[in-house]
Amino acid sequence: MNGINYKMGLLTDEQRAEVVIGNVKHKTIPQIVYKYREFDNFTEAIFRDNELFFSKPSNFNDPFDCRITDKGNYSSQEIIDYFVGCGMPRHDAVTVALQNAADPNKTVSALEKIRTEVMDSNGILCLSECPDSILMWSYYSRSHSGFVLGFDVLEDPPFFIMPLPIRYVRDYPAFRYMVEKEKFITHGMISKSEFWDHEREIRICKREGPGPYKFSKKCLTEIVFGCKTNDADRDKLIKYLKDYGYNHVKLKRTVPARTSYTLEIQDLTVF
Repeated sequence: MNGINYKMGLLTDEQRAEVVIGNVKHKTIPQIVYKYREFDNFTEAIFRDNELFFSKPSNFNDPFDCRITDKGNYSSQEIIDYFVGCGMPRHDAVTVALQNAADPNKTVSALEKIRTEVMDSNGILCLSECPDSILMWSYYSRSHSGFVLGFDVLEDPPFFIMPLPIRYVRDYPAFRYMVEKEKFITHGMISKSEFWDHEREIRICKREGPGPYKFSKKCLTEIVFGCKTNDADRDKLIKYLKDYGYNHVKLKRTVPARTSYTLEIQDLTVF
């Protein structure tokens, strides 16, 4: 599946980092990935604390994200084994199986709740392969007035565990969730509607849960300002870079092309 090793939970941290490095070298994921941002009350904290926030999937702006079609048709034993595996006492799992035989909709509702809990136990950071998407600048960087952070994956491989290149498809991924739970990541978490394919998204999944995670300052290698970023916001961010130890970061800006509906990225010289 996209060349990514999804059994990374069985590896040591060092081995998982090596897998990330291998994915970059084999071009499964790009070396430079980008995070679109707007200026807000959390902007300074990104640089001061060298942290990015990983969200739970239920907070995503796309209500169709991480949805699946459960093909179902479970036997009573499969239902019992699944719920016992989730920590339910066996006698309660047997009750669920009996209820399913009488009314399968009850099992569907219980399973939907568990799937949501499983999904939200992961922290997700949404990144992109491209810094020049007009649409992404429009919705994630407040109409081109924000900025984009460029990260070099090879400068901090542990931060980029586990990388998930997104597949853009027409239909929800379909599988039997109770007996194919691993497909929740290999299919469910990496599938989005084909309407979003312009985002060229790379997700970083932290199984430790949602929240802030620290990145190495050296992996932040560039800042791209939007074509409508005002001077005051730009100068404030540049001051953050100087104050918090990011003097190595390259500064760039987007400029509307003269003859086409595209953005050009230019080096920014600050005097």
